[in-house]
Amino acid sequence: MLLWNRIGPGIPSATASRMQAQIDRAKRYRDRAAECLQLAELAREAGVKEQYETVAKHYLMLAEVEENQAGQRNRVLRRDSGTA
Repeated sequence: MLLWNRIGPGIPSATASRMQAQIDRAKRYRDRAAECLQLAELAREAGVKEQYETVAKHYLMLAEVEENQAGQRNRVLRRDSGTA
């Protein structure tokens, strides 16, 4: 479901597009984190495993930032449009 379907009518399409882009980036970051965790499972050396796990954590942090920014924009738009 596209984000603009959830935020309602009257929201500028450029803003909805930016919000959707943030959610798409967050998904890509989460996918990359999952890949890193899979590689960590396959790693034979403890140091390599730890590095993959660290990179996965960083990708998850980036995903959270993108999701939080999209959520903040959504709340502001709802408040300003009177649909909050």
